Amino acid sequence: MNGTLGQRAADLAAKHIGSWAFLIAFNIFVTSWCVVNALLGGRAFDPYPFILLNLVFSWLAGVQAPVIMISQNRQEEVGRETQLAILRLLQAQQHVIQQQGEHIGATNDLLGQVEKALANIEKLAKSQGVMLEQILEEVEDESDAA
Repeated sequence: MNGTLGQRAADLAAKHIGSWAFLIAFNIFVTSWCVVNALLGGRAFDPYPFILLNLVFSWLAGVQAPVIMISQNRQEEVGRETQLAILRLLQAQQHVIQQQGEHIGATNDLLGQVEKALANIEKLAKSQGVMLEQILEEVEDESDAA
């Protein structure tokens, strides 16, 4: 885990305190406390009306709100960091897409130049074909005349 001790504690609190597992475990703890002290009778460490348990509840109520706020603040901080990381990733992707667009544009320009060159080569080939035909006609004419 990354972060300071307080950040790690806030992450742990956010992960566990608001869970069903915590709620169930806490209820089992309170029920066990009451049952054990009721069964121990006069030897109970917290006899009925469970004054020590009430003190634990008071302490928990006093600590619970700040812990929840700290964990919420930490979750907001983590959310902001995640959003910044996503923003950086999107910016990098945008840069790559721009580069690809430029590359495609340059490739299209080259293809246009190749098409023009091929058209010129085709014209030259036709011209050479016409010239060859004329030369052949002249050679045939000279052969017929001789």
